[in-house]
Amino acid sequence: KSGSGKTTFLKLLSGLIKPDSGRIVVNDKVLYQDDKINVRTRARKIAYIFQHDNLFPHLNVERNINIGLDDNNSENISTWLGRFGLKDIRKSRVTNLSGGERQRIALIRALLHNPGLLMLDEAFSSLDEESKNLLYVEVKNVLDNYSGHTILVTHDYKEAIKLADEIYYLADH
Repeated sequence: KSGSGKTTFLKLLSGLIKPDSGRIVVNDKVLYQDDKINVRTRARKIAYIFQHDNLFPHLNVERNINIGLDDNNSENISTWLGRFGLKDIRKSRVTNLSGGERQRIALIRALLHNPGLLMLDEAFSSLDEESKNLLYVEVKNVLDNYSGHTILVTHDYKEAIKLADEIYYLADH
């Protein structure tokens, strides 16, 4: 349900917000423990894809994907764009892309950072049904070959069934 804490949970995991107390462990690594340990957001090896793609509108596709990467990933970018059928838009401005194309670009950018945990927060909610269904197939293929873990937050049970291996229901009690 809305307001049950799904996005807050993801922000706590990623380090975007700090818990009042407690312990956060991801992939056997303590990320937070009662103010004694608080691993910086960038050092957590977590990729977070928001409901809205968070791409930079003044940059083209390639430059958006390359943000935050340490070295030239030109070959990797080409490979990933090809996997998602987006090779022809490499130099396009993101403002000229559809919602589905923008979400694929955000996903490519996230995966090129080799995160141990990939988090998708209502990442497909702004897309029409046809775009969602096409993207589900592409994303499922990528996630099946992804070595890390994924958390998908969604209100759409059908989406969860299509993409998830396990489903958890978060409720505000």
